[in-house]
Amino acid sequence: TGASVPPACLAIRGGTEARGQVVESTIRRLDREAKASTRLRKSLARDWNRLGPCVGKAADYLRATFCVLNREYLASDYMLSMLACFFFWNRGRPRRSQAEQIRKWFWATSVGSRYSGRDFNRCVPEDLKYFKKLATSPTRAFRYKPQVEPVDVRKTQYAAATAITSAVYCMLLRRGPVHLFDDGLNPIPIDRYSTRANRKDRHHVFPRGPLMHEEISPALYNSIANICLLVAEENQKVGSQRPRNYMRDLRDEFNGFSRKMARHLIPFDDASGVWERNTARGFRRFLEQRTEMICSALENEAGIRLFRR
Repeated sequence: TGASVPPACLAIRGGTEARGQVVESTIRRLDREAKASTRLRKSLARDWNRLGPCVGKAADYLRATFCVLNREYLASDYMLSMLACFFFWNRGRPRRSQAEQIRKWFWATSVGSRYSGRDFNRCVPEDLKYFKKLATSPTRAFRYKPQVEPVDVRKTQYAAATAITSAVYCMLLRRGPVHLFDDGLNPIPIDRYSTRANRKDRHHVFPRGPLMHEEISPALYNSIANICLLVAEENQKVGSQRPRNYMRDLRDEFNGFSRKMARHLIPFDDASGVWERNTARGFRRFLEQRTEMICSALENEAGIRLFRR
């Protein structure tokens, strides 16, 4: 064939190494053996012909089920490969019981950053073995021990390419963002968030201007816990207004205020920091409240505990 063996083929042929020199040497060995064996070349071709469409099915599943609009919303490329291998072994879409375990795996792997850092070499081989077993035992449970704390969400920067960032954005998209400056509950098409051009759709609930004036650090006001998904026009309409001002206008002038706040996971009761006159104190209270709301929403998505408390 002249083409190198795709790394994903290693997994479906029994490979369990995650990355590095072992993977490269295995690919080179298979390449050499394939050149010398017509039977092996045909076998690899059959595997790849089946695996290729599974990658597309896995990508479609991630988008439809978890709002992974593109690569930026995926905690790790290995998650797509892992799910493609499952589709290969399963020979079809997941059953309901399998989908429930995939749901746990997706959120645990995203929030827990399981495919990065020191956990990578342990989690990827373990998950390959798990998904192969899930294909034949549809009720086999996915086990996860929480590795992160709510403070890790608060520390996550909204523009950073991290696993937690991708998990929070997927969760917010699944909740269905809605417009603020209109009557009723009018959805924002999620495709608006699929391109880099729409970065202005990330709205700081407490705008940067007032917080900079209060000498709040960028690490705090750029926390993902201070972000909701709007459209650029509404983001610009808010500008540098303090939340207590523009939230009051939203509450008094438009219908559906409480439902909009709930959809965007913004605390709005009397104890919420958004109503506090002291901007710095209100922001710190809001950040605590919203971090807890985000963590609870992520655990509701997963159906399991994701955070150490």
